[in-house]
Amino acid sequence: MIPERVLDLLEDLADKLGIELRYSILDSDGGLCKVKGRMVLMVDLNLPISEKIRVIARCLPRDGLENMYIPPAIRATIERENEDS
Repeated sequence: MIPERVLDLLEDLADKLGIELRYSILDSDGGLCKVKGRMVLMVDLNLPISEKIRVIARCLPRDGLENMYIPPAIRATIERENEDS
């Protein structure tokens, strides 16, 4: 699957999970935080697509995804990025 499509699907999944995704120029790759009671995933705008994919996949919650349809390539990306966690 092409990286742009993987990124699109991860962005859609974050939205379905109620996570607001924000791209901005950061001093780090990004991460998940709570802002005024809402979950917000910040991603550095200047990262290459492969790194944006890594950050988003690493920050998505793994619990609760079992009962959702997620394309196999996207599920594998999430699992791969969370192997060390």
